[in-house]
Amino acid sequence: MKILQSFFAALLLMLGAFAQPAAAGERDPLFINMTTDDPDRANMAITFGANQMARGHPLTIFLNDRGVFVGSRVYAGRFGEH
Repeated sequence: MKILQSFFAALLLMLGAFAQPAAAGERDPLFINMTTDDPDRANMAITFGANQMARGHPLTIFLNDRGVFVGSRVYAGRFGEH
């Protein structure tokens, strides 16, 4: 059993050496699927998108599920800063 564990550990280490880190190109588009109506989480998503847009990435924010409340005029008092 110990030999089998050692084999799998060595296999994982070898495969890890070939893993490529994820990286975005300089102008790759960003798509944010926002599903929350929590003001703090919505602010994080919008702020992250705005920062990436300022760096030159095209941005699309899709308001999905409860995220549509952030863009609704009915809830403008709750999400005014967004």
